Parts: sequence; C-alpha cells; structure tokens
Amino acid sequence: MIFNPFKKMDMNRIKRSSNVLRQSQDHTKVVNFRLKICAGVVITLFSVIAFRLVSLTIINQDEYKQKLENYTAKKQSFSSPRGTIYDRNGKILVQSVSSLTISYYPVDSITEADEWKLAGKLVDELNLSATNITDRQLKDMYIQYMKYVEKDDLTSLLSKKNQEKLANGLLSEEKKEELLLKAIDVSSFDEHTRALYQVKMRMDASPENQYKVVVEDASNEQISYISENSSSFPGFKSTFDWKRDYTEGNNFKSILGNVSTQTQGVPSEDQEYYLALNYSLNDRVGTSGLEKQYEEFLAGTKSVYNIKFDEKGNAYLEEEETGKSGYDLTLTLDIDYQNKMDELVKSSLESAKGNQYRQYFEKLQLVVMNPNTGEIYAMSAASKDEDGTVSLTPTDTYLSSDRVGSVVKMATLYMGLNEGVVSPGETIVDAPMKFKGTQEMASYHNYGPLTDVQAIAQSSNVYMWNIALRLGGNNYTENMSISLKEGTFSLMRRYYNMFGLGVKTGLDLPNEAVGSIGADAEQANALHFAIGQYDTYTTMQLAQYVATIANNGLRVQPHLLSYVSEVNDKQTTVYKKTISILSTLFGDKNLLGDPQQGMKICAADSNYCGSALSSSYTGVEMAAKTGTAENELYINGQLINTTNATMVAYGPTENPEIAIACSAPNSNNGFGNSLQSNICGQIVGEAAKQYFAK
Repeated sequence: MIFNPFKKMDMNRIKRSSNVLRQSQDHTKVVNFRLKICAGVVITLFSVIAFRLVSLTIINQDEYKQKLENYTAKKQSFSSPRGTIYDRNGKILVQSVSSLTISYYPVDSITEADEWKLAGKLVDELNLSATNITDRQLKDMYIQYMKYVEKDDLTSLLSKKNQEKLANGLLSEEKKEELLLKAIDVSSFDEHTRALYQVKMRMDASPENQYKVVVEDASNEQISYISENSSSFPGFKSTFDWKRDYTEGNNFKSILGNVSTQTQGVPSEDQEYYLALNYSLNDRVGTSGLEKQYEEFLAGTKSVYNIKFDEKGNAYLEEEETGKSGYDLTLTLDIDYQNKMDELVKSSLESAKGNQYRQYFEKLQLVVMNPNTGEIYAMSAASKDEDGTVSLTPTDTYLSSDRVGSVVKMATLYMGLNEGVVSPGETIVDAPMKFKGTQEMASYHNYGPLTDVQAIAQSSNVYMWNIALRLGGNNYTENMSISLKEGTFSLMRRYYNMFGLGVKTGLDLPNEAVGSIGADAEQANALHFAIGQYDTYTTMQLAQYVATIANNGLRVQPHLLSYVSEVNDKQTTVYKKTISILSTLFGDKNLLGDPQQGMKICAADSNYCGSALSSSYTGVEMAAKTGTAENELYINGQLINTTNATMVAYGPTENPEIAIACSAPNSNNGFGNSLQSNICGQIVGEAAKQYFAK
C-alpha cells in the first residue's frame, strides 16, 4: 500500500466537513493524482533545463565560445598615428612619422632575478642611458634590485634602534620602507645603474599582461641587434611606432603642444578623466597646447591585437582590429607671418641688450588677430634668461600678465559716456590735480582744455580721473578727500570685463591666465584703475579688447583652430570653428565713436603714437593707442622703478582686418626723463606693414 503523505491534511479536512463524511474515500486515487501533478512539474523543469543546455552547447556554441575566448584572451592596444596640424595655407606644422621601439613581454616561468639579468644585458649591449627617471623611482628600483639580485633586505641601512624594533616586531613594513627611502643616497648611482633601473622599471610597468615599451625611438642598429640576437633576449621584440615631427612649427612648438610617450602614458593628474573615456593608462595623449586641447580629434582609434604564444612560450601579436589615424587640424595661423613676427620680437629684445635705459627689459609679446572672426594670425613672444640668451616663448601671450597703462582709456571713456557722467565732446581742463593728503597728480603734460576725443589722442590722465570721480559721486575740487560711493570699483571692473580685460578670452588652449585683480579697494586706487595702473592683463586680453573696439562692441572669442578634416582630405570637413560672440557691450554702442576717433587721431599724428606707425607702413589708415604703466622691481633687496610699454591698434579704420596688441614689461628704466620711446610702436607698425604687404 502506498504511503499517503497528505493523510493528516485529509483527516483535518474530514473533521471540518460533514459532507465529506457522507462520501466514500479512495486515498490511493488521491495520492496518485497528486503524484502525477508533481511528476509533470518536474518533467517540465527538466525539459527547460535540457533545452537551455542544448542551446548553449549546440545551437549557440560559436557565440559562447567566442565570449569565452574574449574573456580569457590577452589583448594589446596601440595608439594610431595622430592627425597632422596645418597652418591656414596648408603648410605642415606637426605630423606623425614612423619610428621603432623595443618592447618586452615576459616569457613563461621567468624569474625576477632572470629579468634583472636581461635588463642589465640590454643596457650593456645597446649602450642605453637613463632619461627622466626620478629619485623616488631610483630608490624603489634599488630596493627591488637588492632584494631579488643581492638577496639583501637592506636592514643594515637602518639605525640600531630601528633594527631592534624591526626584530621585535615593533616596526611595520610601511615604516621600514619609509626609513629606507630616506637612507638611500641616489647621488652615488652611476649612469649604468640608473639606466639598468629605468629599463627594469619599464619592464615591470602596468598593465601586467601587455607589452611594455622599453626603448622608444630605437636606432636601426639597436633594432638589428635585437633581431639578430633574439634568442639571447627572450621576451624582447621590435615594434612599429610613431613620433611627432615639427616640420614648420618648431618655433611654435610650445603652442602646438606635446604628446606623452608610451612609457609616460596618461599624466597622473588626468587619469580619472581619460579612464572615463575608455583610455588605458599607457595610452599616448596630448599633454599641453593644441595637442591636449583637441585630443578628441587628433587621437584617432586604437589598433587592437591578441597576444598569442608560440610553442616556446614567446608572445607574439595577432591583429584583431585595425586602428584609424586621427583627424587633421587646420589652424588660423599663417606660419610665414608668425615666423616674421617671431624674428621681430626676438630681434627687438636682443637689440635692447646694450641700452642702459632698458637694462630690465626681459619680455616682449605680440598678438595679431582678426577683430571680426577671432582668428589668430600670429602670437609671438620672446624672453631673456639670466645669462642674456633670448628665446621664443609664445605661451607668454596668454599666460603672462602686467599692468598696461593708458591703453585702457578707451574703455574708461566709453564707461563714462554710457553712464552719463561725461557727454560726447565735453571739455575738461587737463591741469594738475591735488587731493587731501596726497602729492600732486597730473598727465604727462598739462594739456589744458580737452574734449573726450582729444583726451584719447593725447592720453589725458586727468580726463579719466574725472570720469572715475564722477562715477563715485564726486566732482573734483582742489584738496578734496576722495570718497567714492559703494560699488564704484565693481562697476568699473564690469565695464573692463565687457571689453575682455580681466577675464579669460576663451582662447582654445589649456590653462589661460586671467591676470591679477587688485584687492585693495582704497578710494585713490580707483584713479589708478581708470588709467591702467591697477589690475594686470595678458597680451591676448589686450588683443580681444582692441578687437571689441574695432568691431563696434562685440567681444569675439580668439581661436587658433579653423577646421578639422579627414586624414589627407581637406575637402571632408568633420568640424568647423565658427565665430563665437562671448558678449556685447552694455548700453549705446554708438558711443564707441569718440574713443575710435581718438585712436584714429593718435595713429595719424606723429606727436602722439603715430611716429613709429607712419614710418612703417603707407596707404592704410590705422587707429592706435599707446600705454605706459609704472612698475616696481625688487632686485637684490633694492627697489627699482621701471615702466611697462604697451600699444593696441587696428586697421583699416573702416572695415578693420587686423587687431594688434603689444606688451613690453619693464622696457624702460624709471618713471621720468629716462623714458625711451615706446618700443611697441615700431613693433606694431612693422606687424601692420608685414600683414598688409602679404
């Protein structure tokens, strides 16, 4: 008789129902019925499992086999050659050219000691030397060498007291390593030792299951030796690579930027960013300049290889995916014009070496751009180091800032006109001003009655000081106390910002500087602010500023990129840089007419800022304004007074094509009679002459 597992449940059901007691009970039938239901469920479940198993092993076998291979496969990716960068006329500035490297992948069962022997042999046979290895890296590798080769844990380098602590378990491994790092003196390491440590460090580089580049840009002789003696160097092989070649852009290299090597990989400070974009830590990326700014276009796609092994356990590469070179960039820059401007600023700085009145003149910057589109035609700068050597430093045009002097007066006048504190054509007497508790203040000359246009042309400080006073709720009276209403400083700074002074220009390069913002808002500083003697600005900001004046009030973003195209196919445009208007001047832009007219008169009159300009070019009417700003240097504890020279210009005055800015910090000694002529005058004039001649 079959056991009824549901007997208790059935008995309970019988107790609860009188109707059930009247029915005959066949327990065997009930049990069999329920067993059939259970058997049906079990059979169904096993059928599903069986179908799934058939699907995995027969129907979708190839798919899952490929997934397994992908999961267990060791892969190696290589960066494709980066795109080429051209100037506006199609001249190559930087391109990728082929090179060879020596890479390493460990063979099966190789020991750490054997790898050290291989590293030493490679250094000896290829005559390698160390480059760019830090003291910390040398110390780390020294500890490894002593541990695996010399079998020395370096405990002897510790003090006796610390040795006792270590023996008694009172000194942690982390503390021991810290003490060892302090005790190791890397100055005693010879060149061979340094090279050995660097090679081994590269052999150990992450990731573990990929080829590591040990020798970059290897010579033909080195490649041949490794190929001919491959059995003596298990795990080493030559691989194709690329490097950047600065064809026409060598002088402009700091703007074009740098690319990391495979041994450097992604810079540590940018690792999270690039990892989020699916980069590997050993990928080559742009680290500065345009190479970094436009990494997404220049980088291309990577080639992917499977790492296979032969019967001897040596690794080799089998291509899985073919990479694609990066896109090409065409810049707004004219490299021929850029080279001429480079020579101009460099020779101007060098020629001042023997001038006793320019003995602190060590930097000179020039920017030429299109005021309507923001296209940069040239950005040149030169610097003199301590031994007097002059070199090109174009990054100074957007990274270095100085006081700029009277070139800001057009912005000051527009502010006064737009705020209604002066009227177009209003006359103010330019005479010395005396405030309570201060020395007498004056323009370079006492000009007498001046209109607003004449105040720009003749560079009246007094006119601008009256504007600042009126903005602060004051009218000038002799011996008055300066007491400006709250918000005067912020109002003035807001106007200068609208012109591009004291804010980032939006230049398409990393790390653009803003300049320094004066923090001491004393009342008298508002007067200095009004004539460019307070905040500091970059030459790129000056260029954007004068472009805003030239194009009637539009602050245009300066840029070096023109367009991006397919590799070797300029007709297929991937991206085009469009004109970007960052802001427009607040108020009535027609009020720019008087500042513009003042600049036009200044450029035309040889008594003002026109002498250098008129001698440099003919046939083009220009508008310009010079500036001089007092500066102080501390040299060997001694206070030295110097003057910064600046100039901004645009032309032609009708439908301007170029905006030019020049800055020459500390180009004159002293504040008074020792002033030389404004050196930026002839530089701006020559820049205009060369442009219109071209």
